[in-house]
Amino acid sequence: MAENNYPILESEEIRNLTDYIRMLNDVHLAGRTEYKFRMIEPKNIQKVHDEIVQVYNETRNQAEYARHQAQIDNYINKIYPKLAKYDFEDENMIVYAPKSVTELDTEGMNMHHCVGGYKWEVANGNTCIYFLRKKENPTSSYVTIEIKDVESFHMVQKRAKYNNAPEEYANTFIDKWFAHVKELKEKEKEEKLKKLEEAKKAKEADAEKADDIEVI
Repeated sequence: MAENNYPILESEEIRNLTDYIRMLNDVHLAGRTEYKFRMIEPKNIQKVHDEIVQVYNETRNQAEYARHQAQIDNYINKIYPKLAKYDFEDENMIVYAPKSVTELDTEGMNMHHCVGGYKWEVANGNTCIYFLRKKENPTSSYVTIEIKDVESFHMVQKRAKYNNAPEEYANTFIDKWFAHVKELKEKEKEEKLKKLEEAKKAKEADAEKADDIEVI
């Protein structure tokens, strides 16, 4: 088999490329069609990604974009309760799920990253976003967390400002949060098994009643 010279992309490069395509689509929906998709060399993925983040943030207040966002908000509002049950806090920090496109967009602008472009993934349940805040300043963006699959609660990434890694202080809290979620998941599993067992017993009881009636 002949060798090829195709570059092997790292997971971070693949994520940035996916984000670029997602945000470019939203920019087009906002009427900024002068920005075209282009072939990108691996070494330039981060640069092109950061450029479209800036354009995306510039278009978020345009009228066409606003109409588009209102539609997505309806979907996010429907799944929000499923995400919010895993909100958590201690004496110093709080982590919670946003409940609107505006919150996602504002987070992206404050943090200088592309979380605003994840709105469709959040709306259709393909990914979950949580905001981590210091209690002393709860309105100030601090760390953004992406969870893939709310059922398994697998963390995909956690980002501080400018896509930097979070401080150790934040990581310690995140570990504490995940331990809390694990406990909730175990309780949910126990409750689900209990309901299944109750349903099974009820079905068996109904079957016995039916047999008694037939005998009579």
